[in-house]
Amino acid sequence: MLFEGSGRSFAEFAEVPSNAEATSAAIHFARGLTPFVVLIGPTGWGKTHLLDSAYDVAAERNPGRTHQKRLASEWLRDGFVHEQPDILVLDDLQEVLSRTRSRIQLRLGLERRLRAHKPTMLAIAPTGSERQFRTYIPGASEWLVAHIAEPNLDERSTIIHHMASAEGLDLLPELRSLLARRIPGDGRSLNGALKRLKMHGNGWQTPAAALKACGILEPHLAEDGVLDLKHQIRNAMRETATRYGDIDADALGIYVMLRRAGIGEADVARYFGVRPSQAYAHCSAVRNRIKECDRLRDHLDSSVEQLVASLARE
Repeated sequence: MLFEGSGRSFAEFAEVPSNAEATSAAIHFARGLTPFVVLIGPTGWGKTHLLDSAYDVAAERNPGRTHQKRLASEWLRDGFVHEQPDILVLDDLQEVLSRTRSRIQLRLGLERRLRAHKPTMLAIAPTGSERQFRTYIPGASEWLVAHIAEPNLDERSTIIHHMASAEGLDLLPELRSLLARRIPGDGRSLNGALKRLKMHGNGWQTPAAALKACGILEPHLAEDGVLDLKHQIRNAMRETATRYGDIDADALGIYVMLRRAGIGEADVARYFGVRPSQAYAHCSAVRNRIKECDRLRDHLDSSVEQLVASLARE
């Protein structure tokens, strides 16, 4: 699953300043301009994608040569001494550098590739200082070492926009900022959240759709206490009820959670300390009020828009 049928390409990779150095190095390897490349960076921010992309281009450009892409541990386990393809791509070097015997084996295998001048590309998650890492790799001066850093907030937003476009998702800019700020974890977490959204549709371009997206992604947003969406909605609806007057704030909150955000009835009832049937009754009453009162509907739409903007900023 790591390498086979990934369908990854350079065109699908979101290049941002934090990964530009590694992207350039991977492209140089793919085009045969730099034969020995090492990518160093945290898990989940694109090393494997760049490896796959570089490998596919290199293999296409050199159809008469043998080529492999493997996990470093598998390459050592499966007899690297007798199997030295013309082009080799290895991922997860940190898994073998943690053990003395495998470090020695890796160095031996890479020395043979250097002497034979066989193009080799490696990827490793940071483990100790770079100086220590270079002592494990033979001919350190022969390797182009390129880094990937964790993206900042603006870069995360750019990455989300790129991922969403690849999935055919249209996101409201505020929703993109909200996800960049509120979804914890690495690129895999962001990709998982977007795939979850895609299961419910492609169009998320309005504040109402953005709030619905938040409800769908509540398990992601609530991870590690990043965001309590129900609490945010309840506070916003208290303000709305105060401005409008003559409506119960909690009933309004229940309606928005159930109908606008799509949060499960049992979760909403538990949050407000009522039975599911009571939550449903409150929701129905507010829905009927909205049908009869354009002013309440306008207040509610404005509150949802302000809530989404607030979640994207904070």
